[in-house]
Amino acid sequence: MDKLELVKQLRSGDFSSLTEIKKIVSEDLISINQEFISLFKDDTTKVTRDFWRKKAKPFTESDLTLIGWRNFTTFKEEILGKDEDNSIRREDMDIVKQFTSKNKTYFVTSVIIGERLGIDLYNSIKTFAKTRKADIVILPMKPLSKDGEWTNEEYELLSPYLATEFVFNSNLMAYDFMLNSQMSNPLTGLGRYGQKEFSLIVASPKQQMISVPVSPSRMPHILLSTGSMSIPEYRKSRVGRFSEQDHILGGVVVETKGDLFHVRHIQANKDKSFRDLNTIYYPDGLSLPMEDSEAIVLGDWHNGFTDPTARKSSFEQIKFYNPKLVFLHDFVDSYSISHHTQHDIKTKVRRNESKFATLENELNMAVMELEVFVKQFPNVKFKIVASNHSPDHIVRYLSEGRWIEDTINTKFSIDLFRDVVDGKDPVEEYIFRKSPGLRGNVEFLKRDQDVYVEGILCSSHGDKASGSSRGATPIGKELSFGSSVTGHSHTVSILRNAWTVGTNSYLTLDYTVGNPTSWIHANCVIFREGRRQMLISVNGKWKG
Repeated sequence: MDKLELVKQLRSGDFSSLTEIKKIVSEDLISINQEFISLFKDDTTKVTRDFWRKKAKPFTESDLTLIGWRNFTTFKEEILGKDEDNSIRREDMDIVKQFTSKNKTYFVTSVIIGERLGIDLYNSIKTFAKTRKADIVILPMKPLSKDGEWTNEEYELLSPYLATEFVFNSNLMAYDFMLNSQMSNPLTGLGRYGQKEFSLIVASPKQQMISVPVSPSRMPHILLSTGSMSIPEYRKSRVGRFSEQDHILGGVVVETKGDLFHVRHIQANKDKSFRDLNTIYYPDGLSLPMEDSEAIVLGDWHNGFTDPTARKSSFEQIKFYNPKLVFLHDFVDSYSISHHTQHDIKTKVRRNESKFATLENELNMAVMELEVFVKQFPNVKFKIVASNHSPDHIVRYLSEGRWIEDTINTKFSIDLFRDVVDGKDPVEEYIFRKSPGLRGNVEFLKRDQDVYVEGILCSSHGDKASGSSRGATPIGKELSFGSSVTGHSHTVSILRNAWTVGTNSYLTLDYTVGNPTSWIHANCVIFREGRRQMLISVNGKWKG
């Protein structure tokens, strides 16, 4: 009877061939151990669990328990004898490090003790460190199983870079909380760590990010997780399959300048190279100039309320990355006719004394802004995402007939109302009537229009979700859109494949004065293979 038949028999509850099976598994272990020793030229260390897993098929660790061994460790010890206890365990490690210079670049990642190291990615990181004169910070995570451990060789390879805690400056630190690597949301409950005194990088094989509310006068308070350099073998359970799906080979680039910092997630390509800024870093030591990016999704624009420093950063990013597409959310604010202030006499008086006195003024400002975009970037296609502020606010204003009594806008609204009745986007129609030359470079997307870039949905604003109002939340966006980049919330977030950009508006507006805020200036750039980076701007600076 061959091995596969014996396995089927064992798993069916038939133990009649148990003696034969036990002999085969034991002999296989001896043979696999010899292969391990010959490959690694190390006769002081016996075969690892992961190496046995790959070679012992179709037998698994679950089969070992059926045969009579409690786990792989007891099985190995019975057949091969005990190893000398020279293993390195996470709970025995306490490595606290801090910056030696406040003007420095770092590459931060994690490793799961006992799991296979992605050596090609490791070599790409070494290329990055050499090219950028950067330091490497590796956060060690506890193993997936109780018997997971490093060999001395693995520890020696990584030990110069290991840290369980690393302080980059007074506003940023990295920490390994000894989380379970399979934890679905590694940032849960960490918003209060440090009492908002610093932003935090957390060791995890997942890449996530949130912005935590703080006083508008404070530095942004960001939490993010690293991704990993390890290539684990998760169990084929429900949790294991989700963990495998969410596992990201990558890390975080940190740039510090004094007490300021910039952070950007890194995601490895299929060949384990990765891209940061204008360079791709390869395992063989090469670093080459980047190709053009696929797209940039800008944080909500709110023309007329766009922060000049954020606007400057966004224009710089478009020039730097030369994307094929740029997506604009909430491009027109619609402040001149907003239903939120229709009963607020004070606001209406102030509005009528400003550049927002009429809807015509506001739409003309939008025309001028688009003309600036197109003039500066004639080779870029601009996609205006249908959003709640535009066209929805304006369509609602026209459909409810509020323009009839709003005499300052009545005459101008007649043609716009006709567009609405005809089922057209009144903003699109007016802008192209006013500036027909924009048609070649600007497209107004419809609510039901899906536009994907490298498999990522970029055409949904994020304010609506199927069957509920949860679209504004990260989990709602993930469930509704899957792999996506959306806007709307003004706060940056990464929840697995659902990314949310921040805003390009002022971080404090009339209706937010005095409130703690998680709003942040942030755009998202998309590269080939669906890799992406969140570009966070602070005081007009988005990179070191």
